[in-house]
Amino acid sequence: MNVNKQYIEDLVNQIKTFTKDKPEAAIILGSGLSNVVDEMQDKIIIEYSQLKNMLIPSVEGHKNRFILGKISGKTIIVMQGRFHPYNGFTAKQCAMPIYLFKLLGVKTLIVTTACGGVSEDLKAGDLMVMKSHINLTGMNPLIGGAIIDYGQTFIDLTNAYNKNYINQLKQIANNYNIDLKEGVFAQNLGPTYETPAESEMLRRLGIDAVSMSTVLEVIAAKQCDIDVLGISCITNKVAGYNEEKPLNHTEVLDNANKISKNVKILIYEFISNLKCSE
Repeated sequence: MNVNKQYIEDLVNQIKTFTKDKPEAAIILGSGLSNVVDEMQDKIIIEYSQLKNMLIPSVEGHKNRFILGKISGKTIIVMQGRFHPYNGFTAKQCAMPIYLFKLLGVKTLIVTTACGGVSEDLKAGDLMVMKSHINLTGMNPLIGGAIIDYGQTFIDLTNAYNKNYINQLKQIANNYNIDLKEGVFAQNLGPTYETPAESEMLRRLGIDAVSMSTVLEVIAAKQCDIDVLGISCITNKVAGYNEEKPLNHTEVLDNANKISKNVKILIYEFISNLKCSE
């Protein structure tokens, strides 16, 4: 499927037939985090299968749908089911929803992802706000030109994750006695988990948490001038900490579900305090 501006505009026009509300922010939910948005109000569910030519991912723990609704009176679009390179999607296909959000009017993007804890300080059940990332995929959605050109070829990722957003989330976590770490995130291609040797390499690179998604989305968001808040949900330790216990996706989903209560608090409070002009 060739993802271009016309393709994005067609999907946007289809989504607009479901509602006239303009979303102020978008949330991409990682594996096992679908219940984070259970309490959204005025929900409109749009299954990917309802949209002509919409790409369909195939990952357990993803519901493959958009939800339009309200949190604290603000219109939000939620993505339950993202696109991963390990499914065979290209970098542009993985980044496609970001351009869809942009044309819908989104100015703030909240990305969440189930991660392996690389740092010794992170354990399953922890939450980490992303302060920076390392792209280990060898892919970039801007290679060959962006899906939609917004005037810049070379994108500055110095502040890929909005510093004000990070500070706001840390304050919210403190108010609710939620232990929120801060660290560097990385994306690998997957679908294999890291070997013990690769885990050691990640530690030496200064990486705190690793996943198989998100970085390509963030790159596209910065090219679109969308501010990003990233939340890593540590669902397991990477290989090397306990070689007697194999890593598996079921553990990831189970731990993500346990973490989701605190993720919901952080996201809802953040959106509640989000200013439309930001």
